[in-house]
Amino acid sequence: MEAAEELFHSIKDPETLRRMGLHLLDEIAKLNKVVAKSRNERDQKELEKQLWLDQAIKLNLHKLYRVAFGFGREVNKLRDRERLKTEKQLTLQTSSLVGMIEEIKNDNLPVEEKVHLQDEERLLERCHLAGLVFKDGDEIEITQVENLFEESFEITITKETFKKVQHKRAKYRAKNLTTGEEKMLTASGPAKLYAKCQFSIDFAVHIVTQKFLNALPYERQRRDIRRAGINVPVITLCRLETGVSAHLECVVEKIRNDILTTSHLAVGLDETKWPILNTKDSNGYFWILCNQAGSYYRFEPSRSGEVAMELLKGFSGSVVSDKFSGYLQFITNGKINWGLCLAHGRREFISLQETYPKECGAVIDLMDQVFKIEHTAKNWDQLALLRLEKSTPLMAALKEKLEEIQREFLPRDEMRKAAEYILSSWEQFTAFLKDVKLPITNNESERALRQAVLGRKNYRGSKTIDGADRAAILFTVVESCKKAELDPEDYIKYVITENHEGREPLTPLKLALQMRGPAVDLPTGLISEK
Repeated sequence: MEAAEELFHSIKDPETLRRMGLHLLDEIAKLNKVVAKSRNERDQKELEKQLWLDQAIKLNLHKLYRVAFGFGREVNKLRDRERLKTEKQLTLQTSSLVGMIEEIKNDNLPVEEKVHLQDEERLLERCHLAGLVFKDGDEIEITQVENLFEESFEITITKETFKKVQHKRAKYRAKNLTTGEEKMLTASGPAKLYAKCQFSIDFAVHIVTQKFLNALPYERQRRDIRRAGINVPVITLCRLETGVSAHLECVVEKIRNDILTTSHLAVGLDETKWPILNTKDSNGYFWILCNQAGSYYRFEPSRSGEVAMELLKGFSGSVVSDKFSGYLQFITNGKINWGLCLAHGRREFISLQETYPKECGAVIDLMDQVFKIEHTAKNWDQLALLRLEKSTPLMAALKEKLEEIQREFLPRDEMRKAAEYILSSWEQFTAFLKDVKLPITNNESERALRQAVLGRKNYRGSKTIDGADRAAILFTVVESCKKAELDPEDYIKYVITENHEGREPLTPLKLALQMRGPAVDLPTGLISEK
């Protein structure tokens, strides 16, 4: 720079200076063009980046909108009607293990007879409607026809009523006539939930099932009871819950054993958050272990994969779940054949279908065809054959489509992420093709957790960890009763009665099998003896 300045000062010829000035102007013009081009390229890249960010923000906003205001399930607007029509038959993995329950008809309801009479003024009005003509001054006689009525039926409801039952236990005098010794004896009273409990077992079971079956918080129940004229504090209702759960502890581990030993079914795993409403303890998770043999809940403060292994302790067989990192250890576990839920892979494409209708439509269509095949199998051998002949080619076509999406979209794009979510674990997503026990989705577990999720919304969780453990016991029993098509209230009363009589109560599955027998066309050896 200094040399160029010295050169300018040394030149005395005006013409030379003019030429040099013109040359500099040309160079400046060229540099301006380069700068302008560079700015345009930079602006174009910034615009593309901004467009990509805008699209990503819109997609995420759309997902959040679906979570906040959607119906809680993945809805494929173009195909849901057709799917509902063609999938009336349950899959083999979700079919009941026990025989069909007899259909309940209205004929079993108690009938109350109510006779309706009519006053004379209204009867005269009805004479005109019936076509009986009479004038003022005519003498009209209306008499009731004996034992002739027009009959109809309606179903009504009687509001819950509470009553106080006074138990009088008879006293007896026993005397040894030989020795003259006397003793006073008292007749046995009703069974109690716990010693000196002022509420009947029926009352306690009703309160507990209202919460854990119908998601009705104790405070709301307290208000309903108060309107009936009884003041029962919430702490008393919690004490009744403790008493009921203590009776049910004896069947909970047996339900877990039923799930793990039903040899022809895979086991589903899932988890959901469960709040603890005090400042001392941290929140935790409800873990679920389930299949058609039952649903087993457990509260744990951790979401670690060690919990999953503890739940499956001693188990060897097929497991289906989502792609949570805590389950990755199943890949190297020689005792477990791990399958992934295809519905989770479908979920992302459902959320993106409005933005990318063509690409998402092709993927969802292939998955829907695979889902429909699962509903057509009448028995397990047919299911294995259908998966081999029909599902295998469809899954191969799905893989090709996902690889095409992977090539066409940028690494940060949501479509590519959705494709790679499935492709990165392709072996686990297609494990069901070789293992007939594995269901194609983990919807069974998600349905079982739905009751806990509803409870979390209605009463926000448990006040203590002990309360969460009691909730796990009650959710286990209630959800397992649903699987066996037993009334939870009746079953809980059965368990309490068996405990009082010193007998060992059966699990919901085994009780239902005893009452109605196994379902038709089930594999032999429904439950392994362990």
